[in-house]
Amino acid sequence: MKNHRLLRQSTAGFTLIETLVVVIMIGVLFAIAAPGWLTFINRQRLGTANERILQTLRTAQAEAKRTQTYREARFDVASDPPRVAVLPLTAAAITGTGGAAVQTLGRIPDAQVTQWETLGQGEVRSGILTLRTSHTASNSIIFSPDGAVASTIQATTNPTITDTQPFTVTLALRGAPSVKRCVSVRTLLGAVNQKSDAACP
Repeated sequence: MKNHRLLRQSTAGFTLIETLVVVIMIGVLFAIAAPGWLTFINRQRLGTANERILQTLRTAQAEAKRTQTYREARFDVASDPPRVAVLPLTAAAITGTGGAAVQTLGRIPDAQVTQWETLGQGEVRSGILTLRTSHTASNSIIFSPDGAVASTIQATTNPTITDTQPFTVTLALRGAPSVKRCVSVRTLLGAVNQKSDAACP
């Protein structure tokens, strides 16, 4: 009777082979699910960063109206992860040839900008997103004191007012460039719309 009780106790539990089989099955399931989960997380990060771009454009427009000054929404496409900033501009009317008033705008150089904000608020690591704009000469857009699109900057030292439309900011996943989100300022009044994937440039 005592031997029978000892035999039952020694056979309870899992063998090493059973434990290894379970561990291998968990590993296989994880290997199947991990890429899909990572893609899902990166899409969420892409959406969050795109919302930040939309917010940056709206903030620049609102600040231009509130302060009755020019405001620039600038995008740092070279940094990884990308950065954005809302910056003031100085404006002066200079009398040109024929007595016509020429609008000039003073722009803060990139190296002196202290208001940069990283997209994704720390959740987007380097190597995940790429950012580009439709105006590669400046990567920025200016809103006038009435909140309308005053210009897109075409030069860095002596910016000029132009009415180039639309201004589009496009974000894409590095590993899957067809997965994109974009925000476009399509009218002079600053109307903004969002698109995704194939609808983005």
